Amino acid sequence: MNEEILTCVICRGDIEHQKTPEGEVFWTRGFNAEPVAEGSCCGECNENTVIPVRMLQSFGIGARDE
Repeated sequence: MNEEILTCVICRGDIEHQKTPEGEVFWTRGFNAEPVAEGSCCGECNENTVIPVRMLQSFGIGARDE
């Protein structure tokens, strides 16, 4: 698996690699940052920024004009 460290499009920090309990890397691409930004984000930005925005949009709050 590619061991390159990608950069979060939201905070500009490193995107951590996802690992099994045994420490084996199984995912290096981060999380989908939409609708906050285009690209990939780190786990912290996904939990603290992206998911809350998606939740608000699911209730029609702050939804983008299509």
